[in-house]
Amino acid sequence: MNLARELVAELLAIAIRFSGYEPISPSDVPEIIPIRSQYEYNLQACSPEETACQRTVALFDHKKNVIFFREDLIGDPSSSSIASSFIVHELVHVLQYHEFGEKMFDTCQNLYFSELRAYNVQNAYLSSLGSSFKSGDVMKVFRCID
Repeated sequence: MNLARELVAELLAIAIRFSGYEPISPSDVPEIIPIRSQYEYNLQACSPEETACQRTVALFDHKKNVIFFREDLIGDPSSSSIASSFIVHELVHVLQYHEFGEKMFDTCQNLYFSELRAYNVQNAYLSSLGSSFKSGDVMKVFRCID
């Protein structure tokens, strides 16, 4: 089951509105695939050397042009604002990739600001819904050595 086209268009519009990035067409959004177990997530979304990936609940894989999310952990984005917020977060990364390409990965600082922006958009979206849930605690300990 992939997300309904209407829901994807709605979540993309939210990502665009809250991020300020250049709009893209909903047809340019990668396939969004729910994953129902850690094992399946590790197989499809994470390479064996990417141990940090295994601690995520969603990710945009720009090489495969797909968004994976752990439906078993965050729920169904069509009925859960928290789940849909993680899709919005990943759609911000899609927008960033369309705007900046590989440059968003070329330094630790670029990666940091990419994640920070996506978490800020995710939390602004949740706040607009009246939710007190906040995502992004990992940014408190994210450090760049370079």
